[in-house]
Amino acid sequence: MTILLKILFLPLAIVPNGIVEFFGSFAGNILFIVLRKRRKTAILNARFITIRDGNKRSAKRIARKSFSNFATTILFSIKLYYKSEKWIQNYIKKHIHIEERACSLNSEDGGIALFSHFGRWEIIPLIAKFLKVKGASVFRPLDNPSLNDFIITIRKKSKMALIPKKGAVSKSLDLIKSGYFIGIDCDQNVAKKEGTEEDFLGVKAYTSKLPAIISMRSKKKIYPIFLITMPDGNYRFIVEKAIELPDAANFKERTRIINRQINQIVGKYVVRYPDQWLLMHRRWKNRENELRDIVNKSR
Repeated sequence: MTILLKILFLPLAIVPNGIVEFFGSFAGNILFIVLRKRRKTAILNARFITIRDGNKRSAKRIARKSFSNFATTILFSIKLYYKSEKWIQNYIKKHIHIEERACSLNSEDGGIALFSHFGRWEIIPLIAKFLKVKGASVFRPLDNPSLNDFIITIRKKSKMALIPKKGAVSKSLDLIKSGYFIGIDCDQNVAKKEGTEEDFLGVKAYTSKLPAIISMRSKKKIYPIFLITMPDGNYRFIVEKAIELPDAANFKERTRIINRQINQIVGKYVVRYPDQWLLMHRRWKNRENELRDIVNKSR
């Protein structure tokens, strides 16, 4: 992190969490106004999700809250960068309810930790460290080098190994042999060559093949994990039941079966907590006309 950025964000280290939430909400509203294309994507996604949910909630309000959640997550992650390990451990003990299945992860001999962009997802590596789980995370370098270095600096706070997406399979397999959990995001659109096109809330979307490939080659389970913000401002750290390796003989078909299961699990949380999901992302990038048709027909 550059000296300038350290000085710029230093006030976040000392202000109460409530102030960070306030400025996060404010910044999110500004982004909602300024980022026109992202706003339109978020509203379209929110309208589609509310149709699938059968709920008449305001799509625009959900999208706006999603922007606020995004901005607050980034600001709070920066705040944690300045905090001591003891402060972070006390914060986790006080504010994050860690469910029983998550507490037993450190007894497993490695696997794949499948995370999605819900709630305060950037805190997940710190929770893994708190639970004494050996972890590494696959990441795609951002297009902006300065921003990329900034985000990497924040993420290194957890001491988690960072694996560039290029060549991630071989590196991940080596770490899994040493008992590591490999963190991979699973709710983002990927290029056709990198994924399989599967149903996601009733519309096809490309889902990364990486978790399935690493799981099948390592013979380790996939654990979907979520960090959800609760109404009282605290959090729930949830580890869903592990996705087992399917029996299908064909490698490609096993990959598709795993990805369908992933989408079913993530879709359940998207419908339940749409305003905590990263709605500005074009999850259905190749099917947005289909989304618009569904939304228009429902009016």
